[in-house]
Amino acid sequence: MNSDSDNGRVLTVDIGGTKINVALVDADNTVTGLSTASTPSREDGAAVVRQVLRVARRVLDADDGPAPTRVGIGSAGVVSPDGRRITSATDAIRGWAGTELATDVEAELGIPCTVINDVHAHALGELAGGVGRGHDSMLMVAVGTGIGGAVIVGGRLVPGVHGVAGHIGQIRVTTTAPENCAGYTDTLENLASGPGMTAFYTRLGGRGVGNGHQLHAATRTDPLAADIITAAGSTTGHTIASLVNALDPGLVVLGGGVTRMGDTWWGPLEEAYARTLMPPLRDTPLVAAELGDDAALVGAAHHARTHLNP
Repeated sequence: MNSDSDNGRVLTVDIGGTKINVALVDADNTVTGLSTASTPSREDGAAVVRQVLRVARRVLDADDGPAPTRVGIGSAGVVSPDGRRITSATDAIRGWAGTELATDVEAELGIPCTVINDVHAHALGELAGGVGRGHDSMLMVAVGTGIGGAVIVGGRLVPGVHGVAGHIGQIRVTTTAPENCAGYTDTLENLASGPGMTAFYTRLGGRGVGNGHQLHAATRTDPLAADIITAAGSTTGHTIASLVNALDPGLVVLGGGVTRMGDTWWGPLEEAYARTLMPPLRDTPLVAAELGDDAALVGAAHHARTHLNP
């Protein structure tokens, strides 16, 4: 790697429960040198940090461009408001809560580091280099293994006092349709995430489906599978519209693996969204995210540039 530094260049990391992505992001949000490894999520936080550092060194050693002057990390879990540590996490990554992530990375790489929640990073990525460009007010919703979100106001992320703003999946909801799926109350995440839909399907008597991909495939022959996805889409659309009614953002962006379930999910979602919005808000666009896996990397870089002096 060239020893000359470019203050716009950031080493970025996206830590999920399944995989870790590491890349370099230039000042124009171009992502280069992407390298991926599995997350040792069944070990502990220290093992995850070691994996992050292994992949980061691989990316740095392979690059001959200007040295990055910052490290930006988007991570699963709740991140402390100062961007230094994981304060809370589910068991998707065992022992992740309490990890001093920024301190550990700085000690090994010698580069200033800041950490942000992964869905918050996705939102900033779409704002800086994706479908949110040109907007200063945005609601981001990510529907996948879990359901998370982020609120952008005045072009800036609203993290909340404890760094948990946007945990949309924790809103309690009650399903209303189709008829055989109606009347169930739980968190949105437990009913409408990928694993939530699978569990809901099993609860209603479905068999032989172990994940969201299998559930989607089952819709070709199993009406219950289609009904579960319809109920999840409808409930998600209603919840998002309720948030739009409360927050009045300029744009709603949807990302995550569940958004790839096609019209069985999108149709009921869009119908419920339109039906629930207050009349003055019915022109609020609801669009699919466009950056894919690059979003969190671009967003983590944007956050690092904003919050760290080189």
